[in-house]
Amino acid sequence: MTSKQPSFAAVILAAGKSSRFGGQKVLVDWNGQPLIRHIALHAIEAGLSPVIVVLGAWLGPIERSLVGLDIKFVHNTDYEKGMGSSLRSGFKVLPNAVDGAFLFLGDHPYVDQSLIKSMIDHHGNSDVVLPAYEGKPGHPVLWNSSTFGRIVNMDDNETGRTIQKGFACFFLDWPDPMILRDIDTREDYQRLLEDHLSGESEQ
Repeated sequence: MTSKQPSFAAVILAAGKSSRFGGQKVLVDWNGQPLIRHIALHAIEAGLSPVIVVLGAWLGPIERSLVGLDIKFVHNTDYEKGMGSSLRSGFKVLPNAVDGAFLFLGDHPYVDQSLIKSMIDHHGNSDVVLPAYEGKPGHPVLWNSSTFGRIVNMDDNETGRTIQKGFACFFLDWPDPMILRDIDTREDYQRLLEDHLSGESEQ
């Protein structure tokens, strides 16, 4: 009898106001398309299913930016209470059959197919798999299904980083520092875009 192939989902957080950015940062241009669409497309192309996008402050514009993609939307009405509320919202709707879920942040442009594959290859080693550049953990993060019960019961002010301490974590060495970089301000975006266009990263 053939053993069941592991299956993995994706949860993409895009619920925040982006106050420091002065606009919705997940809608900035990346590779000729909105950043959130870039992330979702890479998750779909990597074979992750379902792909869940957690929305909040900018519900309509983000939904429209993802038209035509096989996406499940979750509206977190409590997004202002903290990241924990968005994590709960996304992980609560995961199918029981999935073996794990990748957590993507909507302001982290780096999504690499080979990284996703390598993380999946190591998912049996621990509860949580994180890519790390020179010892510093980055994104995305792969959460084994053994962690889901804790995530759906986390407090509003908790984050993924805070609850990782209760689980066995595997840090996968990765050579690209882009796993550490996100967009908080327009200056962050410009620097990331310049590095991306100069060929520092292909993603």
